[in-house]
Amino acid sequence: MLKTLRNNVFHGGKSGGSGWDQPARTADLLDNGISELHALAVLAGLEADLWQKY
Repeated sequence: MLKTLRNNVFHGGKSGGSGWDQPARTADLLDNGISELHALAVLAGLEADLWQKY
């Protein structure tokens, strides 16, 4: 699912140029993706690594 999310954010829809730039849709996709990554990090015990800045 996260790979599909990434593809949609970076490549947009394949329905043509009109409607490709949809900021609200992109924000929703990113919010949901971040939530999923956070949940996976919690399950794996990697919370500290997820938010660490390098």
